[in-house]
Amino acid sequence: MVYQLVLVGPARRNQARSVQAVEQAWRQFQKSRPETEIARTGQELYERAKKSLADGQNDKATQQAQTLQLLAQLPMDLEKKWKRVLAQAREETVRQQGRQIYQQGRQALANGRVDAAQKATRTLDQLIGRLQQVYMLKVVSRPDEPSGVWRIPEKNSSARNYYIIVEAVTPQGEKLSLPITSEEDGQTRTVKKWGLRVSADTFDRVRRDKMDDGIIQNHRFALKKQGYLAFEYLVPTTGDAITQW
Repeated sequence: MVYQLVLVGPARRNQARSVQAVEQAWRQFQKSRPETEIARTGQELYERAKKSLADGQNDKATQQAQTLQLLAQLPMDLEKKWKRVLAQAREETVRQQGRQIYQQGRQALANGRVDAAQKATRTLDQLIGRLQQVYMLKVVSRPDEPSGVWRIPEKNSSARNYYIIVEAVTPQGEKLSLPITSEEDGQTRTVKKWGLRVSADTFDRVRRDKMDDGIIQNHRFALKKQGYLAFEYLVPTTGDAITQW
């Protein structure tokens, strides 16, 4: 009697919960009306879950049921986020980028790689967030900080590369931290300030502006508008950046 209460009873209840989870996930998956390749992947996953139940591997079956639920939900999530990118993007290159991420997510689902599909949905979310951002790049104009720097490139010691130091500021005055890739080492860092390469003439103009009274009067460098990833530059620049100086 003790054995029945302590071991057999809980084990049966655990198996019943696993069976219920698998069947519920399967019904949800069928209800989602998956496309052929995803339907095939879901069918295979359901068969593996049933085998796990038959082998007494209830925890494994429950995990497979959870994966099957994701397989039902993720195509809708991907579609929804992809349509948001289409609705918000004002640049064809951004639409193409979103389409590529969406297609990669769909292919991952067809291959049963739920983790990769989840990553694709997160990447689309990040893209949507960037499209919604509105801010201005302003030249750093504080007495105790450089507004520009110059570097001697490794491949040409007789040349100089000039950079204006900028920061991203929202209409509400918030300073943003953004991922910026340095042209010097190819590393992407999340920074609040970075340098953008300009001509010697532009560099000298900003230098003279600051030397005049310690304040840069024309500190607007670029605009980041809603629906765009590309900047609308107000100052000529190559767009190449550095993150350390």
